[in-house]
Amino acid sequence: MRLRSSHGYTATAMTLHWLILALLIVQFIVAWTMPHIGRNTKPATLISLHFSIGVTILAVAIVRLAWRLTHTAPAPEAGVPLLFGVWVLGLPLRGSIAATSMVCLVGALAFGGIGLLLASRARTFEAISGLMNLTMVPMWVLSGVFFSSSNFPQAVQPLIHALPLTALVDALRSVVLDGAGLAAVSRELAILAGWGLGGFAIALRIFRWT
Repeated sequence: MRLRSSHGYTATAMTLHWLILALLIVQFIVAWTMPHIGRNTKPATLISLHFSIGVTILAVAIVRLAWRLTHTAPAPEAGVPLLFGVWVLGLPLRGSIAATSMVCLVGALAFGGIGLLLASRARTFEAISGLMNLTMVPMWVLSGVFFSSSNFPQAVQPLIHALPLTALVDALRSVVLDGAGLAAVSRELAILAGWGLGGFAIALRIFRWT
């Protein structure tokens, strides 16, 4: 029998959750005390430890996500944000929570890959901030977040529909508002997966210490 807390979480889920938190705290301490990473910085002990802890956090997070996808979570974890939208904003929830959660997960991984790509060669916080704004602001304008993307000329529609934010917005709207299943948004999920995997792969290839 699996042990559960009073809120319904299993002991495994709680262990993974608190392990990630503990690793993040250690990672912050190491990052705060290690030397600044510049163009000529060599991987010293603290810097190597920093990267090792980061890889460990990623591995544990993947295990936690895999556990979450294969085990039912308590209702508040997936339901509170949607219930807020339904009760406060009048959001019509026609799709399943499982499909909505899967779309959100793939979207998060996609933008995580893009973030890694942008940060792979940036040397300063100012540089990465500028790259993030250069990447995100056009998507906010074009992807239908604030107004319909159909208002733009037909010639740029293929480009708009290839953007990851457009895919995420369209998939969420189809699932939440139209009650579509994952099969109906497979194209959008494929676009998001392509951006995530592509960004991660390119980031690994072009990252340099100097």
